[in-house]
Amino acid sequence: MFLVLCGLYLWLVRNKKDTVYTTFAGSSDEPHGGCCQCRLYTEESKVIKLPDGSYRNTASFHRIKISGNCMSPVNIHSDEEWLAEKMKADEVRGKVKTGDVLLIHLADSGKYKIRRLKNILPDGMLNTYYYDDNGDERFSSRPHSQETVMGVVRYRLH
Repeated sequence: MFLVLCGLYLWLVRNKKDTVYTTFAGSSDEPHGGCCQCRLYTEESKVIKLPDGSYRNTASFHRIKISGNCMSPVNIHSDEEWLAEKMKADEVRGKVKTGDVLLIHLADSGKYKIRRLKNILPDGMLNTYYYDDNGDERFSSRPHSQETVMGVVRYRLH
């Protein structure tokens, strides 16, 4: 029975799929910002070794491919693939801190963005920013609600 359960677990883990989304690191007003509302591809989940030496299955993260260089000052560059720790809206306030890079989904446009957290406003909205070509902070055109946060960008994959 134990071997059957182990085999079933391995089959489920091995057959788990990750969807990799393109995220845009830049101004929503830029003309090429619309390219980032697409699903890039689906790939099998894999177990990876994290910097702390622990192992995790990529299925427990959102997998994203970066488009744009507006997070270059924090070493997140275009065409890199990253993992964002999944979280629910009610976990945001307790898990995020100033300086975290957030994965945000804008439901009205279908876009996925990454933004750096400046602070959480008294009404619970998130004040975020990205960087311009000179490395200066540019605030998002609007604060984001906690419901739009899908996770915190944590680990570079490749």
